[in-house]
Amino acid sequence: MEFDTVSAEETQMYIKHLSHVKTNNKKVHGHRFTQISDHLQEIVDEYPPNYVVFEKGFSKFHNVTHTLQRVVGVAIHKLYENEVDTIVEITPTTVKKAITGNGKAKKDQVARDLKNFVGDIEYKTDDESDAVAVALTFALQKGWI
Repeated sequence: MEFDTVSAEETQMYIKHLSHVKTNNKKVHGHRFTQISDHLQEIVDEYPPNYVVFEKGFSKFHNVTHTLQRVVGVAIHKLYENEVDTIVEITPTTVKKAITGNGKAKKDQVARDLKNFVGDIEYKTDDESDAVAVALTFALQKGWI
Protein backbone atom coordinates (compact mmCIF):
# COMPACT_ATOMS: atom_id res chain seq x y z
CA MET A 1 0.00 0.00 0.00
CA GLU A 2 1.28 3.44 -0.93
CA PHE A 3 1.01 6.57 1.17
CA ASP A 4 1.59 10.20 0.51
CA THR A 5 0.90 13.35 2.44
CA VAL A 6 0.57 16.56 0.50
CA SER A 7 -0.35 20.16 1.04
CA ALA A 8 -1.67 22.60 -1.50
CA GLU A 9 -0.66 26.21 -1.04
CA GLU A 10 -1.07 29.09 -3.47
CA THR A 11 -1.84 26.82 -6.45
CA GLN A 12 1.17 24.58 -5.79
CA MET A 13 1.16 21.06 -4.41
CA TYR A 14 3.93 19.99 -2.03
CA ILE A 15 4.68 16.40 -1.13
CA LYS A 16 5.44 16.16 2.58
CA HIS A 17 5.69 12.38 2.80
CA LEU A 18 5.84 9.53 0.31
CA SER A 19 6.21 5.89 1.28
CA HIS A 20 4.97 2.40 0.68
CA VAL A 21 4.76 -0.81 2.66
CA LYS A 22 6.26 -3.98 1.25
CA THR A 23 5.00 -6.98 3.16
CA ASN A 24 6.23 -10.55 3.05
CA ASN A 25 3.75 -12.56 0.99
CA LYS A 26 4.73 -15.68 2.93
CA LYS A 27 3.24 -14.21 6.12
CA VAL A 28 -0.45 -14.55 6.96
CA HIS A 29 -2.75 -11.70 6.00
CA GLY A 30 -3.25 -10.66 9.64
CA HIS A 31 0.47 -10.04 10.05
CA ARG A 32 0.68 -8.11 6.78
CA PHE A 33 -2.40 -6.02 7.62
CA THR A 34 -0.87 -5.15 10.99
CA GLN A 35 2.28 -3.87 9.26
CA ILE A 36 0.17 -1.66 7.01
CA SER A 37 -1.93 -0.41 9.92
CA ASP A 38 1.15 0.40 12.00
CA HIS A 39 2.76 2.29 9.13
CA LEU A 40 -0.42 4.28 8.54
CA GLN A 41 -0.57 5.14 12.25
CA GLU A 42 2.95 6.58 12.09
CA ILE A 43 1.92 8.78 9.17
CA VAL A 44 -1.30 9.94 10.84
CA ASP A 45 0.65 10.78 14.01
CA GLU A 46 3.16 12.89 12.10
CA TYR A 47 0.78 14.39 9.52
CA PRO A 48 -2.80 14.49 10.85
CA PRO A 49 -4.95 14.46 7.69
CA ASN A 50 -7.90 16.67 6.84
CA TYR A 51 -8.86 14.39 3.95
CA VAL A 52 -7.94 10.88 2.90
CA VAL A 53 -8.26 9.94 -0.75
CA PHE A 54 -8.18 6.40 -2.11
CA GLU A 55 -8.05 5.26 -5.68
CA LYS A 56 -10.95 2.90 -6.25
CA GLY A 57 -9.37 -0.53 -6.30
CA PHE A 58 -9.91 -3.04 -9.03
CA SER A 59 -8.21 -6.03 -10.53
CA LYS A 60 -9.08 -8.49 -13.22
CA PHE A 61 -8.20 -11.20 -10.69
CA HIS A 62 -10.92 -11.94 -8.15
CA ASN A 63 -8.59 -12.87 -5.26
CA VAL A 64 -6.48 -9.72 -5.73
CA THR A 65 -9.61 -7.56 -5.57
CA HIS A 66 -10.61 -9.24 -2.29
CA THR A 67 -7.20 -8.59 -0.75
CA LEU A 68 -7.19 -4.96 -1.93
CA GLN A 69 -10.58 -4.39 -0.35
CA ARG A 70 -9.39 -5.93 2.91
CA VAL A 71 -6.39 -3.59 2.95
CA VAL A 72 -8.68 -0.63 2.34
CA GLY A 73 -10.85 -1.86 5.22
CA VAL A 74 -7.82 -1.99 7.51
CA ALA A 75 -6.86 1.55 6.49
CA ILE A 76 -10.38 2.90 6.99
CA HIS A 77 -10.56 1.26 10.42
CA LYS A 78 -7.22 2.82 11.43
CA LEU A 79 -8.39 6.22 10.19
CA TYR A 80 -11.67 5.86 12.10
CA GLU A 81 -9.70 5.08 15.28
CA ASN A 82 -7.94 8.41 14.71
CA GLU A 83 -11.22 10.27 14.16
CA VAL A 84 -10.54 10.79 10.46
CA ASP A 85 -13.82 10.38 8.64
CA THR A 86 -13.45 12.52 5.52
CA ILE A 87 -12.58 9.76 3.06
CA VAL A 88 -12.96 10.11 -0.70
CA GLU A 89 -12.57 7.55 -3.50
CA ILE A 90 -11.57 8.50 -7.05
CA THR A 91 -11.65 6.18 -10.05
CA PRO A 92 -8.46 5.45 -11.99
CA THR A 93 -10.04 6.87 -15.16
CA THR A 94 -10.77 10.16 -13.39
CA VAL A 95 -7.17 10.35 -12.16
CA LYS A 96 -5.71 9.63 -15.59
CA LYS A 97 -7.95 12.21 -17.27
CA ALA A 98 -7.14 14.89 -14.67
CA ILE A 99 -3.37 14.41 -14.96
CA THR A 100 -2.90 13.59 -18.65
CA GLY A 101 -6.15 14.62 -20.30
CA ASN A 102 -6.66 11.00 -21.35
CA GLY A 103 -8.73 8.68 -19.16
CA LYS A 104 -7.03 5.67 -20.75
CA ALA A 105 -3.44 6.83 -20.25
CA LYS A 106 -0.82 4.30 -19.17
CA LYS A 107 0.93 4.50 -15.78
CA ASP A 108 4.18 5.77 -17.30
CA GLN A 109 2.35 8.66 -19.00
CA VAL A 110 0.69 9.61 -15.70
CA ALA A 111 4.07 9.56 -13.95
CA ARG A 112 5.63 11.73 -16.68
CA ASP A 113 2.80 14.26 -16.65
CA LEU A 114 2.95 14.53 -12.85
CA LYS A 115 6.23 16.41 -13.31
CA ASN A 116 4.24 19.38 -14.63
CA PHE A 117 2.56 19.67 -11.22
CA VAL A 118 5.03 18.43 -8.60
CA GLY A 119 8.42 18.54 -10.29
CA ASP A 120 10.80 15.71 -11.00
CA ILE A 121 10.37 13.15 -8.24
CA GLU A 122 11.96 9.73 -8.24
CA TYR A 123 9.25 7.25 -7.31
CA LYS A 124 10.27 3.89 -5.85
CA THR A 125 7.23 2.17 -7.37
CA ASP A 126 4.56 2.91 -9.97
CA ASP A 127 2.09 2.83 -7.12
CA GLU A 128 3.84 5.75 -5.41
CA SER A 129 3.32 7.91 -8.48
CA ASP A 130 -0.28 6.70 -8.57
CA ALA A 131 -0.75 7.85 -4.97
CA VAL A 132 0.57 11.31 -5.82
CA ALA A 133 -1.67 11.43 -8.90
CA VAL A 134 -4.72 10.57 -6.78
CA ALA A 135 -3.90 13.32 -4.27
CA LEU A 136 -3.29 15.80 -7.08
CA THR A 137 -6.60 14.91 -8.75
CA PHE A 138 -8.43 15.56 -5.51
CA ALA A 139 -6.66 18.92 -5.09
CA LEU A 140 -7.60 19.84 -8.66
CA GLN A 141 -11.24 18.83 -8.06
CA LYS A 142 -11.33 21.00 -4.94
CA GLY A 143 -9.88 23.95 -6.84
CA TRP A 144 -6.83 24.14 -4.60
CA ILE A 145 -4.50 24.00 -7.58
